[in-house]
Amino acid sequence: MSENTPQPAAPQQPQFTQQAPATQPAYGAPVEAPKKKWAAVTALVLGIISALTGIFVIGSFLTIPTIIFAVIALVMVKNGTGKGKGMAIAALVLVLVAYIATFAFFQIRAANLEKSNREAREVIQKCENHEPGYYITEKDGKRYCNAGGWVYEMDK
Repeated sequence: MSENTPQPAAPQQPQFTQQAPATQPAYGAPVEAPKKKWAAVTALVLGIISALTGIFVIGSFLTIPTIIFAVIALVMVKNGTGKGKGMAIAALVLVLVAYIATFAFFQIRAANLEKSNREAREVIQKCENHEPGYYITEKDGKRYCNAGGWVYEMDK
């Protein structure tokens, strides 16, 4: 090949590209309002707090506003004026978690109370049968059962 033969040139990228200017809607044309998600965010935050505090009474009280804000968010999404459908649904799931935690807490507490009452009745029965190690004492007109360092009121 000779040096005078023209070689095909490699395509070159332009050094600078020009972007088209952003077009603005014509005067009087409807502009879509930005979609808001304040209700969904509020519902999600309240849902998280209620789920974390579900074993306390405050967790149950927060579930009502959580449900209200989640419903508002879902209605806004349906109407096209809001975003955050997933957050609203997650908040409703967290409300369910809070209710389950509250219910479980009270069930466990009731079971423990029943167990304590049953054990107290058994100890009092042993005091009334005058079994060794179980003693009845009286103070201020009330009878008490002393057993192993524990004192149980007998006249309830």
